[in-house]
Amino acid sequence: MRTCFIIVAVLASLTACSETREPEPSALFDGRYIGSRHAAPVETCATRKPDGTTSAEVSRGEVSIPLFGPKSLLRGTVGADGRVRASGMWTRSDRYFPRMTVFNGQIDDGILLGRATDMQCVTDVRLHKVVPRKSPPIVRHKR
Repeated sequence: MRTCFIIVAVLASLTACSETREPEPSALFDGRYIGSRHAAPVETCATRKPDGTTSAEVSRGEVSIPLFGPKSLLRGTVGADGRVRASGMWTRSDRYFPRMTVFNGQIDDGILLGRATDMQCVTDVRLHKVVPRKSPPIVRHKR
């Protein structure tokens, strides 16, 4: 009976791991996203500003998210279904050991919703795609 339990536990772990793999990169969602972030609980997040702004850059299906700034850069992929998965090592301050942060999210209708966690601090983000403004054409007059 104990062997059966162990086999079931191992299979469940393998299934959970297979569902959290990074998606195959897709350029369908390429662009820049900006918006808000909220981190909690503040005492374990090692930040003085739990609420703030952040961004994400998607290029050829590869995503980079400076969650709290350049020292907390997360890298990963965006799949053809809009699923986002990224991770990174955050060195933080001298008071904290480096921690692996994992980000899971979804892009739908130009909105990237996601959650980053290092098992102590949870940060939710809501980013919207920035559409670059088209500059008016330059008209040159002949002399």
